[in-house]
Amino acid sequence: MNKNIDPKSMHLPDGSDIMPIINWFSEQMPGGFFVYRADDSQELLYANQATIQLFGCATKEEFRELTGCTFRGLVHPEDWSFVQTTIDSQIADERNDSQMDFVEYRIIQKDGSIRWVEDYGHYATLPGYGAVYYVFLKDITEKRQIQSENKLAAEVIEGLSVDYSCIYLLNLETGNLCAYHLKNDLFREISRKIGIPEGQTANWSEVLQAYAKEYIIPEDQETFLAEISNGRLLERIASEDSFTVNYRCHSQNGGIVYVSMTVNRVARDGNSAHAVLGYRDVTKETLAFQKELSEKMEMEFELEREKHANEIKSQFLFNVSHDIRTPMNAIMGYAGLAKRHIGEPDQSKDYLEKVEEAGSQLLSLIDDLLEMSSIEYG
Repeated sequence: MNKNIDPKSMHLPDGSDIMPIINWFSEQMPGGFFVYRADDSQELLYANQATIQLFGCATKEEFRELTGCTFRGLVHPEDWSFVQTTIDSQIADERNDSQMDFVEYRIIQKDGSIRWVEDYGHYATLPGYGAVYYVFLKDITEKRQIQSENKLAAEVIEGLSVDYSCIYLLNLETGNLCAYHLKNDLFREISRKIGIPEGQTANWSEVLQAYAKEYIIPEDQETFLAEISNGRLLERIASEDSFTVNYRCHSQNGGIVYVSMTVNRVARDGNSAHAVLGYRDVTKETLAFQKELSEKMEMEFELEREKHANEIKSQFLFNVSHDIRTPMNAIMGYAGLAKRHIGEPDQSKDYLEKVEEAGSQLLSLIDDLLEMSSIEYG
């Protein structure tokens, strides 16, 4: 206040000249401004030109016809209940006596277009008019579109990240690493210990060394550090949209955790200076794969062994068949000779002895076959 002016001499306007002052003041504003009665009629007493233009109207007459010249007529019908409830609850809160009531809602322009507005209003007593609300209005359609797009993008990221235990955003130019999404207790604990809780950033190189030394098993540390060093990442990101690095970590219970880290290139304004790092605990999948591979190898080994055994058995049977044929031929031959010389005792005896000898050989071969069958079938 100017110290040269006596407050007692200041002129306070009455109801007859307050509206011209409001009119002059509100028309200087960049946004909408209107006044309406704080009663059931909610009659609009004043709206500046910015408000009229916001509704796509060229004249006050068009604006009155479009809105019915009431506050309710400004609000999209589907939003009215929410707007009224919000304003009433804020008015009922005594703590808001010195604050502006705030609400966002849609409006319908003259051509049927939908716009979003921001409404800051306050209850007051206007000389000559009584209880009113004066409201500042701002078009936030673009802001809401951006919010909607950002929300959708966040939902998409959340959906894509469902398979990952944690996600980090790496700025390859500055080397800053930001923890974006941590849902696995192990990775949340790891992130906390190496200095990058969710939503915070840390230096990539420092975090990398600390992580490898503390958690990655010694046999995998060198390969891991080589694959995801800043230089190597820049090299691969330049030529690949995505790649994966697999390694093993120590688990909280002293066991081994198999980790798969996927690096995805993020293009910003035509550049590829950012990368999204997604980490997954693939222990169950890896162990299941190893078990399946082991069982498959065992099955193939059994099949190969059985095949080999069958080949040996076939060869053995072939040899035995040949070996059996020899004494059988001898028995048949000598038996025939013995019949021809049945009246010659000495000659017949010699042939029969040879038959007996061949029979012994044949019996021995049969015993070997029986023994082999006993072993095979337990």
